[in-house]
Amino acid sequence: MVVADLHIGYLAIRRTANESVPVETLAEELADLESAWNELAPAALLIAGDLMERGTTGLLEAFSSWALDRKISVSGLVPGNHDTGLRACPFPILPEGHRLGCWHVSHHGESGPYTVVHGHRH
Repeated sequence: MVVADLHIGYLAIRRTANESVPVETLAEELADLESAWNELAPAALLIAGDLMERGTTGLLEAFSSWALDRKISVSGLVPGNHDTGLRACPFPILPEGHRLGCWHVSHHGESGPYTVVHGHRH
């Protein structure tokens, strides 16, 4: 399964700017992903960028624990423009993108002699 632009932590960041937004737990933020994972039963999860809204301390670890608790195997993260400050990541960081069969998974939609799957276009 390939997903992109989860932007976990988005609501927390908005609250620090005094915006009136709902309070959600990480599990609530990721409920749709968990539902899709359970329904489709894929072999692994590849993230095509912007996992986090901002590289907040502890957010990557919290996501990793969330995935581990649900037996979701994260095969890698193609970092997006919001995935800053990644240091010790529990799964592979794939800055050049990732070949997945005949596809190339990226965040910004680089062109090339292959079919591109990418995030970033909101």
